[in-house]
Amino acid sequence: MKIRVASYKEGVPAELRYQCVAADLDVAFDDMRFMTPIDLEGTVEREKKTLRFYGVATAQIVRVCGRTLVEVPENWSVDFDWFFETENAEFVETDGELRELIILDHPMVFRAPEADKPVEYSDPEVKKKSPFEELKKQIKPKK
Repeated sequence: MKIRVASYKEGVPAELRYQCVAADLDVAFDDMRFMTPIDLEGTVEREKKTLRFYGVATAQIVRVCGRTLVEVPENWSVDFDWFFETENAEFVETDGELRELIILDHPMVFRAPEADKPVEYSDPEVKKKSPFEELKKQIKPKK
């Protein structure tokens, strides 16, 4: 989103709220999807050569557990505090900062709360079969 610098007076805080779609930010993960647009709600403060925008970003997301592949819906909420240089600028762009916020908040591996429980297999025989059984059949013992 572009914030018009001239819309804000120096030293006078103003509320700002807007939505953006995660797909427009060119950021995607295999293990996390945004189910709703991202809401940014905060305050804009303009100074002589800078513009500060701080508040909270929220959305509904679905994360995929790295162990069980279970999809876990959750409320995503991250605080932000951004500063933009405004000298000779008509607009400031927030998309890069929001993209960075999403990437830095994304865990390397997400584990569902119940991921520590033993994995239940649908076929009981799968659990009993050793992956080395097939290998043992192919290797002939030395005499």
